[in-house]
Amino acid sequence: MSFGTNDAAKEKCGSVCVKAPSLGQNSSLNDKLNAFLAGHFKALPVLDDSGKLEGLYSRSDFLRDLLSQRLIPDASVDSIMNSPVFTVDYEEKVGAVRRLMKQHDANKLLVLKSGKPFGITSTYDLAPVSMNPKKRRGASTISEVTSVDDLSISSFVREGVYSIESGKTISDAMKKMADAKISSLTVMSGGKASGVVAATDIFKIVQSLLSDKQNILISGLSEDDLSAYSHISDRISNILGKFQSLQQRSASVHVKKGKSVYSVKVLLAVDGMPISVSIEGHDLRSAVDALADELHIVLQKKKEKHLEARYKKYVKGDLY
Repeated sequence: MSFGTNDAAKEKCGSVCVKAPSLGQNSSLNDKLNAFLAGHFKALPVLDDSGKLEGLYSRSDFLRDLLSQRLIPDASVDSIMNSPVFTVDYEEKVGAVRRLMKQHDANKLLVLKSGKPFGITSTYDLAPVSMNPKKRRGASTISEVTSVDDLSISSFVREGVYSIESGKTISDAMKKMADAKISSLTVMSGGKASGVVAATDIFKIVQSLLSDKQNILISGLSEDDLSAYSHISDRISNILGKFQSLQQRSASVHVKKGKSVYSVKVLLAVDGMPISVSIEGHDLRSAVDALADELHIVLQKKKEKHLEARYKKYVKGDLY
């Protein structure tokens, strides 16, 4: 993370801030979804018809609004969580933590102390490190300049972990996020972290449920991998087209490029319930092909359950 400045105290806010999308007085639900999915925003500005700031609409407000509209499927957090959880030890060095974040394209890491969840560190917490990569120690005649990469990450940890137990519903997670004004929860199973569920994952599910037609939302492609866009769209669309008897909504595909592998994840809603499939591969196209094959298996099982349920109703005479 770099702000392109040597002296943060002299830099104007406008040159380093991230411009957030704005909402209007009559913004639709889809407008709000698109705005919050455009970045990691805790709140968005609300403008009146003249473009004057009227107030702020927070992520917590939006989560509560979605809950009140009963748009959330009755599914567990396990169905949409991201796994595995990337962790780092409390005594690890800053340099190693930054390399781990870059390797996994992660904005946050779970910090463990004595093997147990202790806190969170993020690119936000390490921002001062990026702006001041060297630190002076002592007041001796010969100043000792040390790299902060050699400092313990314990100096950059936000103590406390917000968590939710495996098996709890997505609605439970939303209530907890809204009340605590946070963007994600660690999913715990048997005392260990098994995944992370984020507000953006929930927003994508709602966006999928609201879609009137089948489409593929593809995100995470780097400039070098944009040529694979059509291949991803064609492969996933082809699979979904084979299961039109299921009540599908639009699918989102996210690509994450690691140090040596690609991670590809598809998220969609079938019959109002979220389905998530993830695959890793050493090259993007083969990973997408493997993802499409796995998605086919999952949807085929879903279709067979539909046929079995329909047959049971037929035997009972409920379909006459």
